[in-house]
Amino acid sequence: MRIFVGFVGQPLASDMGVPQRVMEILTRRWAEGGAPADLDYEDLSTNLAAASQIVEESEPDALVLVAAKRRGGRPGEIRIYEPEVEIPDDPFAANDAMRASLEGRVDVDDILYGLKVLGASPPKIVVVECEPPEAGPGIGLSRAGEECASRMAEAVAGVLEGWAGS
Repeated sequence: MRIFVGFVGQPLASDMGVPQRVMEILTRRWAEGGAPADLDYEDLSTNLAAASQIVEESEPDALVLVAAKRRGGRPGEIRIYEPEVEIPDDPFAANDAMRASLEGRVDVDDILYGLKVLGASPPKIVVVECEPPEAGPGIGLSRAGEECASRMAEAVAGVLEGWAGS
């Protein structure tokens, strides 16, 4: 199974940058020989068109999106879920929904929506997401953000190991 792991965060917004730290942790682990076969990964925190092209060119059977998103949960909470994305019937509404990317704000919901609208969604998608402990302007993670990144790296490794066994 070909797998793509995409990281979606905002490193200039304190703990919203947790996904980039997870990428550092996993990249180090994978460089030491722990990478699954047929794995691609990249930071997708650019824009929807670029993210869609990157994922599409990888031709994955499955996608793991690692993200930080404020949803009103408990700070540091990690959620693992398979998203359901609906596309509006009105093509102008679909275009408007992708506008955030052009304005410099990309989050996991934007990426999921863009992949679906642009036809680049792989058959299987899992999101590993944290409720950022802190999300104000700032470079670097809080102590709670670092702990969240470590737990998220383990969660992503668990998802990948589960797929390797299937």
